[in-house]
Amino acid sequence: MLSVIVGLICLCLPLATLQPKGMGADVVMTNLWIVQADGTKQFNVSPLFALLLLTNSLQVFTIFDFRNRKRQIKLCTLAFLLLLGWCGVYAYFTFCAFEGYDLHRNITAILPVVSIVLVLMARQSIAADEELVRSADRIR
Repeated sequence: MLSVIVGLICLCLPLATLQPKGMGADVVMTNLWIVQADGTKQFNVSPLFALLLLTNSLQVFTIFDFRNRKRQIKLCTLAFLLLLGWCGVYAYFTFCAFEGYDLHRNITAILPVVSIVLVLMARQSIAADEELVRSADRIR
């Protein structure tokens, strides 16, 4: 649940500020768009939004799928891979896509990494619960 909350916070807050190397005003990068100084929006970073939204909805489904622990483990692994994909897309946009800008990252960009750690902890706990249930079934 904490991972979903962290993901929602990351969806709402800006990820970075881009300053042109020459003359110009700052540009704000969020998960969905890039807001130019004149207020126009460019949607070339929208894959970040799509990955994070898909991951959060998958995690909400995983929370309520508590009767099937094996599927929960698989869904946690899928959420982990989607979050790694988000980090890869973010790295592409920050290192390759904006050549003419100085990038100033916000603390919000670290939140998906925190979410990765939380998903891995949840997966480990679900796997431990599954082992406990299997060992209890063997005793009977």
